[in-house]
Amino acid sequence: SCAYNEPFFIKFQGPLDRQLLLQSLELVLLRHEALKLRFDSNQPVQYLDSSVPYELTEYDWHELTQAQQDQKRDELVLELGSTPFDLSHGPLVRLHLVCESTNLNTLYVSAHHIICDGWSWNLMLREIGETYSASRTGATAQLPVSGSFLQEFVELDQREETESSLSYWRKVYAEIPDPLNLPTDAPRPPVKVYDGATFTYEFDPDVVKRLK
Repeated sequence: SCAYNEPFFIKFQGPLDRQLLLQSLELVLLRHEALKLRFDSNQPVQYLDSSVPYELTEYDWHELTQAQQDQKRDELVLELGSTPFDLSHGPLVRLHLVCESTNLNTLYVSAHHIICDGWSWNLMLREIGETYSASRTGATAQLPVSGSFLQEFVELDQREETESSLSYWRKVYAEIPDPLNLPTDAPRPPVKVYDGATFTYEFDPDVVKRLK
């Protein structure tokens, strides 16, 4: 399902060194184990690949009019948000680099929520920026040691309180409760379709102040 896509973009102002950007992306993406995961479609098993063939799709829009660029951008954003990932085949990250002008480039990234979230992307955005900036000056970015969630899992599994916690939750959910039938303004469709809309409403400042 595309409902779990995590798309975002980064704008680069000024001349862009494409090769250094590619190196920075590869370094940051490969150093985080979660971004190298894929998942079995038939059983609860995940696989950690030693390397992942990340591909960067590039577009050159600098000769297009502003209206044409806006249309292309809308189409690309729609594609990133609506194209589902195949969890059993990595990578679960997609990269698109758009050249809008000589001094403006935009990197569009989309990943599945099973391997990342907003907090994770903020961390990686910072690391990409630090790595790229350091490379421009010939230096090496001083990034923190990347943790291993597999090691953390092994350590957690060996703790005595882990079994007691699991035992507690097994008792709580020994019988699965019935789903909540919350009131809705329309009947639920037989198959979830993810149709929806966004409404923007501005509250009066006094109302916001009272709510706070």
